[in-house]
Amino acid sequence: MGIFSDIIPLMKKLEKDIYQLSEKNIIIQNTRNLAIAIAKRLNLKENKVEAGKMAAKKKEINQVEEAAKRARSKAKQAAKQARDTAQCAKQSRAAVKKAREDAIRNVPGKIGMLQWPKAFKENHNDDNKLVNLIF
Repeated sequence: MGIFSDIIPLMKKLEKDIYQLSEKNIIIQNTRNLAIAIAKRLNLKENKVEAGKMAAKKKEINQVEEAAKRARSKAKQAAKQARDTAQCAKQSRAAVKKAREDAIRNVPGKIGMLQWPKAFKENHNDDNKLVNLIF
């Protein structure tokens, strides 16, 4: 029994050490699990922050795109107005040129002088006389 008497206290000490190690292992495992949970939550928060940043960037990009669309629309409208104005000016120049040519053509014997066209002559019948008023 001498050998067993020496082994029993060692077995009890070993059992106690194993129990303490298992408690430490449980504490370590719990601490590890807690650290993992905290890391996951922090990661989720980081992901939410990143998602918020991305949403803000997307909103900013959308605002810039809308401003660009409005600018393009205004540019198209201005170009259309410029084309319309140019067309009106072209028609006005053509009308002035035609009026000048009509005035020159309608004045016999005075070629090259600008006169009012015959369209402005008025015929009045007064006492059986034909009166031509030339403005």
